[in-house]
Amino acid sequence: MSKHLFIYLPFEEEAPVSWLVTDSSDPENTEEIQEGLEQASLQAAGARTIVIIPGSMVFLGHAQIPSRNRQRILSALPFMLEDQLVSDIDQLHFALGERDDNGIVNTAVIEKKIMDTWLARLRSFDIEPDILVPDILCLEQTPGHWALFQDQNHSLLRTGAQSGAAIDNENLTTITEIFLEEAGENAPDTIDCFYREVQPAPLIGLDDTVELSEQAINEDPLSFLARGYNENTVINLLQGAYSRREQLGKLWRPWIPALALLTILIITNGGMTIADYFQLSKTETLLTKNIEKIYRDTFPDARRVVNPKVQMQRHLTALRSGDSGLNSDFLDILKSGGKAISNTKELELQRFSYREGRLDIALIINDLQALDQLKQRLIDDARLKVEIQSATARNGKVEARMQLRSTAL
Repeated sequence: MSKHLFIYLPFEEEAPVSWLVTDSSDPENTEEIQEGLEQASLQAAGARTIVIIPGSMVFLGHAQIPSRNRQRILSALPFMLEDQLVSDIDQLHFALGERDDNGIVNTAVIEKKIMDTWLARLRSFDIEPDILVPDILCLEQTPGHWALFQDQNHSLLRTGAQSGAAIDNENLTTITEIFLEEAGENAPDTIDCFYREVQPAPLIGLDDTVELSEQAINEDPLSFLARGYNENTVINLLQGAYSRREQLGKLWRPWIPALALLTILIITNGGMTIADYFQLSKTETLLTKNIEKIYRDTFPDARRVVNPKVQMQRHLTALRSGDSGLNSDFLDILKSGGKAISNTKELELQRFSYREGRLDIALIINDLQALDQLKQRLIDDARLKVEIQSATARNGKVEARMQLRSTAL
């Protein structure tokens, strides 16, 4: 992402907010400083947003912790630094920096309520920062040098890649001496002093071994800080509860039960659908077999059954249209015997088939007497030749098979 949006956010809400846009692929392509979060929000889309905050609100410290486990470091760090902090550690947010080979862990500490206030202010303008960094760590650093930026009332002193402090000018010399004494052998050869529009506060009484290099800058402080910003060496305060991942987690967390329920419903519904599919497939197979059986019973001469429903329809159509050579006798027999059969009470026609002038009928009738009466009506009224081929009493009924032929045959 080559577009970078730098915002300098003062602690005082009424103080003006300055911002600028740079192109990392073309450092010379930097827009002019502008003011207002509302206007800055228009540039946030598609840009990496770096918010620079006053270093006076942040404590940059370090502690020696033997563990390399991040969670253990976060647990131990507040208690290691407790004596150096004014506020209760429960009210503070600790952001981890680098850990060197000696186990020295750098950290940036800030009050949670201040973080909450800044982030709420940014989000009220739909600005979601990628980096939140104190201005101290945006001073350009040269190996073997410390960087000092002097303003009218206070100064920023960067003593290392992730160390330094915001100092009021009245105590500048004293605090700088303390830092030099603590640095010992790691003390710098030179302190690069930058100042803007004001006479720099003198660093009186410093060790003569430390050289002071003074340089006036003719640009806005935000441009100066943006030029010195190096993402590889800063401490991003957006960690832990303030990280992007955690913020997304907070947005998703209320929806987790609903999503879990939705997942269960989808799985359950999917399982039921699959079960229904297999059940319907099984039913379809059974129906297909039954249709084929009925077709073969009706047309026993049929050899190849591909689509019994269609083949049955074709046969019936042929019978209706009179195109079949066998339909004349078949229809005559049906017409002659149909009335006698339909007028017989409690008769259940099971199946019938026609072949070579003979209509074979399987039926269930009340008793043998009723069967004889039906045979007689078919002979007398329908004038058909009737032969009862079998008659079996079963479950209080008679299952019978009879054969009908036209008297003309």
